[in-house]
Amino acid sequence: MAALLRNRLETIGFVESIRSCSGEGHTLMNWNDDALEALKKDVPFFVRPAVRRRVESMAADENRSSIDLSFYQQAKANMGPK
Repeated sequence: MAALLRNRLETIGFVESIRSCSGEGHTLMNWNDDALEALKKDVPFFVRPAVRRRVESMAADENRSSIDLSFYQQAKANMGPK
């Protein structure tokens, strides 16, 4: 049951990423497994698509084509309250 739910969430996250990128000039970012797992652990499901888009935008600003755990942690720290 847990594996089925995890697979469903991964599918939903992937679909949300595609939706967020379509028509806006963004490219689909590749996420390393450890970075994606950290995102899922750190961010509630109902805001995850927005946070994912923000991290992907930050990566695009740095001309990155993928997001690894190190970049995700840096982006997360930059988004936190100051």
